Amino acid sequence: MPLTVPYYLAWICMIHLTLFACILFFKKDNRKANRTLGLFMLILASIHLSHILMLSGRAYRFHWLNELCFLLLYFEGPLYLQYTADMTGGRISWKRHAWLHLLPFVPPLLFVASFAFKDPAFVRAYYDIALTRQPPEAVFLLAVVTIQMTCYMIWSIRVLRRYDRRIRGESYRRVMSLRWLYLLTLILLGFSLVGVPILLVLIRSDISVLYIYMPVITMAIYLVLFYKSINFPGTEYEKKLVREQEREKISRDMHDELGAGITRIALLSEIAKREPAADARQLDEISGSARQLAHNLREIVWGLNPQNDTFDNLMAHVREYTAGYLDDAGITSRIYFPEHIPDTRISHELRRNICMVLKEALHNIARHAQASHVEMVLKTAQHHFSLYITDNGRGFDAEHAAAGNGLRNMRMRTELSGGRFSVVPRQDAGTTLSLEYIPFG
Repeated sequence: MPLTVPYYLAWICMIHLTLFACILFFKKDNRKANRTLGLFMLILASIHLSHILMLSGRAYRFHWLNELCFLLLYFEGPLYLQYTADMTGGRISWKRHAWLHLLPFVPPLLFVASFAFKDPAFVRAYYDIALTRQPPEAVFLLAVVTIQMTCYMIWSIRVLRRYDRRIRGESYRRVMSLRWLYLLTLILLGFSLVGVPILLVLIRSDISVLYIYMPVITMAIYLVLFYKSINFPGTEYEKKLVREQEREKISRDMHDELGAGITRIALLSEIAKREPAADARQLDEISGSARQLAHNLREIVWGLNPQNDTFDNLMAHVREYTAGYLDDAGITSRIYFPEHIPDTRISHELRRNICMVLKEALHNIARHAQASHVEMVLKTAQHHFSLYITDNGRGFDAEHAAAGNGLRNMRMRTELSGGRFSVVPRQDAGTTLSLEYIPFG
């Protein structure tokens, strides 16, 4: 195989990847994700630069650059995971189990350090041999980085699946769908598990595999990645859509909750004016409508106030709402909350989902359970919390309940918040509803 073919192929790949990176760095939309992908592309470009040095016979003069490229290659997996998190608006806690992230870097660091103790004649002979047969230590390093990349790909798939569950019920799902990234990650995972091991075996007998087939395959994959990323609207666009949805929701709430209440009060007042001898019942209706209107207004204002986006404020609202709702329904209650509740910041989406699930659960208890007593238990851990609501009612028909929208909506909202939802009938009658392992924020 003439060296001119892979030589020019390496130049083409390096130039294209560098241009991709520059475009991504300067693109205004979705800046964080694009910068991460730009770094990913630059590392790939540096790998092709090392190939150019190898194929031009200059690698032994700049051997430190080739060894550095082996080290940089180990950043590809973490960068891809971070890119996936940036695209989905998620967050990766790199400090947790940091040693697991750092462990794969030990082999390339030892490889780089070993060349500090080798004389120039050995280095030149090493790279002369590498042009015809890949050294065993280089094959080992490629195998380790493949295993590392596979682990990060699996992690990325989990992040993308969680994102898909989050936007499943949203009207903008088609616009913000990352199905293409999910499928591409599956292809990369398959390439890491099947394609790369085959290529590593072939490299031992045909070094052109490293300089021709692998660049062509990876270039095709990353061209799709670049094209899709450059056209994706990004998390800022999603936030804009969410804000528009919130404004529409506020408008509906103001119309439905406040407008109807004000209209009712006005009608009752007109009737009372026309009938001077208005009885106590009419006045009670006006008073009751005004109180309900004030309650609805407080609910709307509480939901809009960003100062309430903390876990302790959410739980204070849950306690107050539950006690008041059950008391009005003639149901006694016991609420067991920890003495110390974290004041961790939480997302508006999580706060809204918990409140909607709570309202639906209490509505079902008051309307269907025929319960006389309800207990609510909150359990908190370092990174998540669980909420249990138990009543002493008549239980429920699992088949009939599964067919309804109420339980399905509660399950969907809990899963969108990253938790697990279940409704379990108790042996001594009654039901326990649980929202478990919901992460803070």
